[in-house]
Amino acid sequence: ARTRRNAVMVRTSDAWWQHVVLLLMHASDVIVVDVTEVAAGTAWELETMLHEDVEERIVFIARADQEADARASLIAHG
Repeated sequence: ARTRRNAVMVRTSDAWWQHVVLLLMHASDVIVVDVTEVAAGTAWELETMLHEDVEERIVFIARADQEADARASLIAHG
């Protein structure tokens, strides 16, 4: 039997966002991270992923015209 899984949009309060991200990080089959522009929240997520044993499920994406900046962000965050 097949199951159908879809992407979901999740909203949370500022006080809970890091907890929610951690929960979703461990519950997701695939983690898609847009590194076109890495803001403070995304930087936290990138650094957290290094310690959460999820790297085999991460797919990084970026706009083609921002590839150099995206690569630099990934290098800067481990």
